[in-house]
Order: sequence, then structure tokens, then C-alpha cells
Amino acid sequence: EREAGGPFASLADFCVRIDLRKVNRRALETLIRAGALDPLEEQGNRARLMHAAETVLQAAEQAQRDREAGQSDMFGDAEAATPAHTIEMEPVPQWPELQRLQAEKEALGLYLTGHPVKVHLPDLQRFTTCRLAEVGGRVPESAGNNRRAGVDMVLAGVVTALRRASRRGRFVAIEDHTGSLEVALFDDAYALYADLLGKDEIVVIEGRVSPDDFSGGYRMTAGKVMSLGEAKSRFARGVNIAVHGPVPDLAEALESAFAPYRDGPGTVWVDYRNHRARARLELGREWQVKPCEELIAALGAVDAVTEARLVY
Repeated sequence: EREAGGPFASLADFCVRIDLRKVNRRALETLIRAGALDPLEEQGNRARLMHAAETVLQAAEQAQRDREAGQSDMFGDAEAATPAHTIEMEPVPQWPELQRLQAEKEALGLYLTGHPVKVHLPDLQRFTTCRLAEVGGRVPESAGNNRRAGVDMVLAGVVTALRRASRRGRFVAIEDHTGSLEVALFDDAYALYADLLGKDEIVVIEGRVSPDDFSGGYRMTAGKVMSLGEAKSRFARGVNIAVHGPVPDLAEALESAFAPYRDGPGTVWVDYRNHRARARLELGREWQVKPCEELIAALGAVDAVTEARLVY
């Protein structure tokens, strides 16, 4: 149809020109999740396409029925669908990047335009040893002679598969946007961390990496497995807040946000600026907090805070 009638101009143009007896709503939504219809919407807004799909399909089905009956409809000329066929679609915010990537994975079986690990890379690169494709460059060849002679590392990845190793444990496959690695969990390690190893979950693993003679690559033997949130909290040493003043009652607003996270090991730094000057403040011990993603979210809801992030 595209070769015969030219490029599709919009979602409505697409739906009215294809055979809806062959491409149903489920197929259309799969195309949207996969990103195949991105060019039909400004900035490739898949959330807006998905929101409008049902309305557009209903109108397109009516248009096709009318066309078959030789009538005209809201799309215009019944004889030929043209790029002028449009339906006004409501403004809808873009999906967050992680939601967009998960929809791609559901539709295609893989992440196409990005990777969940890459979304968190600014944090992960602060406390992981390296990316998975770089593991080999950090393990000396001599480490293969003795499993205990491997190299201790902290690595992160998305769980892609889990298989039984023996009665003693499991092998877990993880991947990031650069490569993949197999991780062995022996003895009590699997029982202890099994709840964290769901498919498509991001995990951070501490363990020992050594050459794997069987695969010709490398394998990690896990000592500790953490969720991404747990790892961020463990390795963070504080919180940095940016504030644009003047702000009445700033201390009270911050104290309220900090309340559920007080008395932790993390230091709080404030980058404060107004129209005359700027300063970086380190708050005293009485302001220490438990650094975590939940606290960052709470600070993001404070009007005066323009940015909040964990410090590693």
C-alpha cells in the first residue's frame, strides 16, 4: 500500500488505507509498541499513538465500510485515501524511557532503541567495576588456572535467563547495552537471592570473575546480589540538592522531605543560588539521611528544589 499510494501521513491515514480485516487492533498496538509507527507522530510519541488507536480504528472501520458502499465520510473522498486524512488526537505525555523500552521488549523480544541499564548508567558507572563487554580486559589469563584466583568485581545487568547448574545452584544470564555474562549462584546464594532474579529485573552483583574454559568467555561466581535500588542506597554517601532562591521556609520544606529518611549515614549537600550569588553548603550531622531513590523522589516534589541526585 505504501508503494502504491505513497508514504503514510498519519495514524488515521495508515488505518484507513490498510485492510483492517487483516490488521486488527492487537496488531496495530504491537506496531506502536515496536516503534514501527513512530514517523506518523511528532517526536515518535508512542503514548499518544496508543491512546488514539481505538478511536482512530473505529473511524477508519467506518470509513472503509462507507467506501465499500460508495459513500463519503469524515475522511473525505471515498474513492481514494490521501495524506490529508487526519483525526485530531489528544495531547498525551511521552512514555518514560523505561516504559518505552519494556514495550519494545514485549513486542519484539529485544530492546531496540536503548537498554534499561543504559538509562541508569550515570549512577551505575559510579559503583560498578565496568560494563560487561569490558570484563575480559580486567581478568588476567592466569586467573583461569584457579577459580579462587579470579578478580573481584561489581557488575550490573538485566536478568535474561535462569537455568539449573546442579543440585547446588543456578546459572543466571545478565546483559547490559554492551554484552552479556553468566553468573553462578552456588550453595545458599540462590536461595538467598532468588526473589531478585526475575526476568528483565536489573540486578547489581558482587562476585569473582574468572575465565570459563567451557564457553571460552568469562563467568562470575556471585557472592551478593542486590536490586538496583538497594545497590544505590548501599554505595551512595549522600544527597546533592540544587535550590534556586530566595525560598521562604526552605529549612522547613527540606526537613519535611527528609523526615522518613533521617538518622542515616548520608551527608546532604545544597547547591544554593539566587540572583546575586551562589554557594555550596554541607549540612551538619543532625541533617544526615538514608540516601535512596525514594528520598530523591520526595525531594523532587519540593518546589524550591531544581535537582536532586545521589552522590557516590
